[in-house]
Amino acid sequence: TQDRTVVLQLGEKREAITFLSETELDAALLRLMNEEVRSVYFIVGHGEYASDEAGELGYSTVAQTLSSKAYNVDTLNLLSTGEIPADASVLIVARPMLPVTQAEVDLIAEFVANGGALVVAEEPPIFTDFEDAADPLADYLNTTWGILLSEDLVVDTQMESNLEAIAVQYASHPITEKLQGVSVIFPTARSVQVVTVDSLTARSTPLLYTAPYDTTWAETDMVALADGDVIADPDTDLLGPVPILAAGEDVDSGARVVVFGDADFASNVNFYVQNNGQLLI
Repeated sequence: TQDRTVVLQLGEKREAITFLSETELDAALLRLMNEEVRSVYFIVGHGEYASDEAGELGYSTVAQTLSSKAYNVDTLNLLSTGEIPADASVLIVARPMLPVTQAEVDLIAEFVANGGALVVAEEPPIFTDFEDAADPLADYLNTTWGILLSEDLVVDTQMESNLEAIAVQYASHPITEKLQGVSVIFPTARSVQVVTVDSLTARSTPLLYTAPYDTTWAETDMVALADGDVIADPDTDLLGPVPILAAGEDVDSGARVVVFGDADFASNVNFYVQNNGQLLI
């Protein structure tokens, strides 16, 4: 169903590989032979992208692709359940329109501290209904992982729409090794910075960047932007190259987090644009 895909099958289990390498083949074979159930839960209850929505702004292509890689995919409403299932391997928070509550973040933080994995994709605040409300999830990522979801909007003057950002620089990391030579396009993005926090034991790093400062920056003045005044201010704006993705790992617990400053880059309508979908998978 997708060009350049290799499918491995063992009994009823199947693994689809879109990046062919010895490492990927080895990993896929190990997953096929491993009887352990790997479950991915999409957090819901805050207006997130739906994993069963087949429309342009749904995440069903993400869910189907994960299913093809032998993951069990389901949804999880922590507001109603108050707990994370024991079989959970990964939690995904994709474009909450309202803040994830502190009680939910406490559950997520405990899950991650015990070796769980978390993927967060948050839109710029201007495209959500957060208004002036606090964002406990962003606070947790900042204080525990040193990953800052900034209150800004990335501007890229090279793009037809200045609000689209194209990632052209990749750091060396297992996530980005499959992306070299092909860009990722973010329809609307905020910067994701790695900041120094002395008390942290985890290690975080930015993974991809926009073009240099003369064409991209992270704008903090939304009023000026709405008025069409797209001029970088070095005193208040983060000048390019602007980081849009960061990953963190705790080598002691095995916990991992990945934080995107955009969510619609991997929606159904954008999944097969450039390397967009592959980046999230």
